[in-house]
Amino acid sequence: MTDVMLLDDAQPPRRWSQADREAVLAAAFAPGAVVSDIARQFRVSTGQIYTWRRQLKPRAGFTRVKIAEPADTQPSGVGGCVMLIELAGGRISVSGSASPSLVTAALRALR
Repeated sequence: MTDVMLLDDAQPPRRWSQADREAVLAAAFAPGAVVSDIARQFRVSTGQIYTWRRQLKPRAGFTRVKIAEPADTQPSGVGGCVMLIELAGGRISVSGSASPSLVTAALRALR
């Protein structure tokens, strides 16, 4: 036998509070959860769940970058610093002679 869910059009659409939306999203995207099962449980469409998730995702921000003038005008030698990279985990100086694999390994270590 097939389960059928009847929707009653006589009632106005439900207004979901922010806390209710977050509870539905937490249940829907918990490990092992099936979105369609959670949607049925809360009587909301799967499309609504995905819309709420998209709306709650943090949006890409803007970071201001200021390019500083070089500290000295003397040409750097072979081992001189070409690039200085600062991340939350630390700072590295990359010279022109550094191999791409070495730079990649250093950046991964800073994450």
